[in-house]
Amino acid sequence: MPARSRVRRNSLPRDALARLLDILPVAVNGLLAWHFGATLRPGREPLIARYTRLDWGRMPPECVGYARALTGFWAVTLGLLALAHAAAVLAPPAASAGGIGRGAVLAANAALVAALFLGEHALRTVRFPALGIASPLRTLRVMARASGGGGRPAVAAAAALGTEAATTTTGRHAG
Repeated sequence: MPARSRVRRNSLPRDALARLLDILPVAVNGLLAWHFGATLRPGREPLIARYTRLDWGRMPPECVGYARALTGFWAVTLGLLALAHAAAVLAPPAASAGGIGRGAVLAANAALVAALFLGEHALRTVRFPALGIASPLRTLRVMARASGGGGRPAVAAAAALGTEAATTTTGRHAG
């Protein structure tokens, strides 16, 4: 009796799955850039202003311009990161082997987003001393609440990873 070979039905070939995983950072960063940028259109509330209003219950007047500029900053930064990922994905394999590979671009993306996210909190603390210390944890909680997560720590962490980092213009201590 001949041995049956196992055939996987409805499975993607390994190369196709790898390609899908390659374009995921391009899609995520691109969609997030669009999401941030779309809130800058006339008549719309900038995304960072929305987070601030959700946290404070109002928009502190001294933060209006800062929130708009920060929303624009994240839109441009995430757009550039999407382009960097696209370039890494589209580069011929020989070019990737000798230069910066996809994994390095992904690692640089994560490190850059984390550094910018934390650095913005330090900048905000200095720029708006009357608002107190800007807490990254509080920002993550507000982001989770804004996305329907209720502010639970696990949901906040997932929201931070899913949104690649957005910030509020609050200065309250995490509680």
